[in-house]
Amino acid sequence: MLLEVILNEVLRRNKIHDYEYLSFYRKITLLDEFVVCNEKKKNFIVSTLKDINSLRNKIAHELNFDIRNGDFADWAKRITNNLEGEKFTRYTFRTRIQNSFSILSINLLGLKDKRTKIHHMN
Repeated sequence: MLLEVILNEVLRRNKIHDYEYLSFYRKITLLDEFVVCNEKKKNFIVSTLKDINSLRNKIAHELNFDIRNGDFADWAKRITNNLEGEKFTRYTFRTRIQNSFSILSINLLGLKDKRTKIHHMN
């Protein structure tokens, strides 16, 4: 999953090691526990990552899961309403979800480590 590649990069940038063989959920937990940044934004991103992990698990393990049940649309709408990002096209069911992955990705990569700022000030 592309979000996992991006999450790996954020962990690497924050000098968190030995994450390569962990589950996606455990990587989200590491992000939440060890990346020191804007807490409100990080909490929202962590929540949406956990939600997409849950949706992915439902698709993989629930035979009768209906992708159009509204869960993906609600997830995508939360992201487009709460995070900054570019809107490239008129929203349809599919394009809102695609845009949401892009917006979540750029905001995840944009999390700034507060410790770095403090370090540079000394």
